[in-house]
Amino acid sequence: MFFRKKDKEKRRILRNNMTRAEKYLWEELRKKGRAGYRFRRQFSVAGFVVDFYCMETRLAIEVDGEYHKYNQDYDREREEIIKQMGIEFLRFSNEEVIKNWEIVNLKIEKKL
Repeated sequence: MFFRKKDKEKRRILRNNMTRAEKYLWEELRKKGRAGYRFRRQFSVAGFVVDFYCMETRLAIEVDGEYHKYNQDYDREREEIIKQMGIEFLRFSNEEVIKNWEIVNLKIEKKL
């Protein structure tokens, strides 16, 4: 269910090709003391890969770029399947992460 070996190559490619916003968010999430919670990036859940995942709180964070504009139906379906496993989602656009970090940060802290 989690971290499937067959998704390993896909996760590696995604980690090596993160957007500027994903890189920024990752740096912020991995800082020590993020309310004591550890995040993983490009984590497999039910055959899908989420951008960031906190196992302790069962929180997935997605950063939507250009690709997501054309795949909204797929994203909704994928999110619903993952939510059925008791995982909550936060979704931000690349622009939100870069230009409105304070708001993004507050939303994440509130969920944690």
